[in-house]
Amino acid sequence: MRLALMLATGLSAMANEPADPRLLPATEIRATEEGGWQLWVEGAPFTIKGAGGAEAEGLLEALREAGGNCVRTWGIETLDRVYANGETFIDRAHRLGIKVVPGIWVQHERHGFDYGDPAVIEQQRQRVIESVRAYR
Repeated sequence: MRLALMLATGLSAMANEPADPRLLPATEIRATEEGGWQLWVEGAPFTIKGAGGAEAEGLLEALREAGGNCVRTWGIETLDRVYANGETFIDRAHRLGIKVVPGIWVQHERHGFDYGDPAVIEQQRQRVIESVRAYR
């Protein structure tokens, strides 16, 4: 359920701007007959078999070899990480058939972020929107 909420939140953040549907894989969260939820990607049920991180050289390949199909990054900047062969993280993941859930860092109160300050909340919101627009 937490994953479904996370995906729905991320997808809803992208809903403000129309996108060319030919450029994005069709992703849905459908109710099951058993009362649960199933992620569908490109018209087929999709079960996430993934890992977090995996940006170091060789880790995406190891994930694929272990049967993995999805990786979550710790930050959006990981998508542009360039390997020794010139390939970016996102391109390598796509080449290997690995779906990517990019993390977008938001600030934490325990590190001094003030969620009571509308100005800094708006700055953070704009940064998140810019990240989504840049990579969707």
